[in-house]
Order: sequence, then structure tokens, then C-alpha cells
Amino acid sequence: MTEGLEKIHYVRNESKMGSIGIYGKEKGALFSDWLGRNKKVLELGCRDGSLTQLFFAGNEITGADIDRSALDLFERRFNVKGYHIDLNSEWPFGEEEFDAIVASEVLEHLYYPQNVINKNSKTLKPEGLFMGSVPNAFSLANRIRLFLARPSKTALADPTHVHQFFYSELVSVLKKYFVKVEFVPMGRLGFLGKISPGLFSFSIVFLCKNPKL
Repeated sequence: MTEGLEKIHYVRNESKMGSIGIYGKEKGALFSDWLGRNKKVLELGCRDGSLTQLFFAGNEITGADIDRSALDLFERRFNVKGYHIDLNSEWPFGEEEFDAIVASEVLEHLYYPQNVINKNSKTLKPEGLFMGSVPNAFSLANRIRLFLARPSKTALADPTHVHQFFYSELVSVLKKYFVKVEFVPMGRLGFLGKISPGLFSFSIVFLCKNPKL
């Protein structure tokens, strides 16, 4: 199964090499600000490191990705070791190993994202940080597009998105494992996203703090 998933992600990633994605600069700036310096960081779904470069400085980064070719680029780019893994499978990281974990646009690619979130909470050091983002599959704009049978500009257009998040679900699952959870909505209607992120956010960025003391 892992080999098949890797091939699927390789085909998907081939056209995205060098891209930081929509709102990538904004997300990278947030991650950099939240991380600060001198952190041991695990980035899940690191790909070729295009986003990583926005928060790499001053931190020790370990990457993990299912796409071996993208991971090779990541390793050469930052001269670090990466982990070639399927996040749906065994977890190679120990308990309380990292100060922070970054997972930008990753959780929606997992069959059971809650299991990985649980593993993240155990892999983080006391008061460690878990940050990332997911596409808001059920924003008002996406609901209208789906109602009109036009999914091409929604999260459904990506066949590797096996879990479609709605805002309250993401809030619930993150709060189950982390004591402090903060959300930053991103989208064209940013001011409305602050009022109702479930309806007006294109992407939902999150920051969680590990509860272990």
C-alpha cells in the first residue's frame, strides 16, 4: 500500500516542486514567528523543503515525507537527514523527541488523522508546539460550488485528500490532545473569517501547545 501511495504523491508533487502553495508566505511567516529559534523541529510532509526555508533559520529541522524523490531534494537542500515514511503506518519517532512539529496541508491526506495527531502529542516535549494548516473543505464558497456540482475549485479536486475537514471537527480533535489551541483563518475574506472561520476561511492555520508538564 505504501508503494502505491508514494507513486500517487510523486505524480501529484512533480508539478508542485518549488511551490509553497496558496498563502504559503503567510503560513511560513506564522510558523517562523511561533517557532522562534533553537528548536528541534519535525516537519511532516516536508516535500522538497520549499516551505521549510521560511522557518528553517536558527532551528534543527528533521523532515518526513512519503515521496522519496522530494525527500532527497529536502535532504540535499538543508544537509539534514529525512525520514521516508507513510504517516498512515508505523511511527519511527520516540516520545518527547521534538520541541515542535509542523504539518502544513498534511492531515487531509491521512485516512485517520486523529491517530497521527495523538502520536504528535506524545512525540513532543513538555509544552511542545504542534502547528500546521488544513484546507477548509466546507467553507461557504465550497458549499455553493458543491451544490452546483462544480468541485474543481474545492478540496475535493485533489484526489489525495482522503479526509475533508470542517472547522468544528478540527477544533474538537485538536482540543482532545492539546491544552491550548489557536486558529488563524486565511482567505480573501479574512475579516469575515475571524468572525466565522468555518464559513469564510479558505485555509485554517492552527497552533497547539502540548499539555504535558
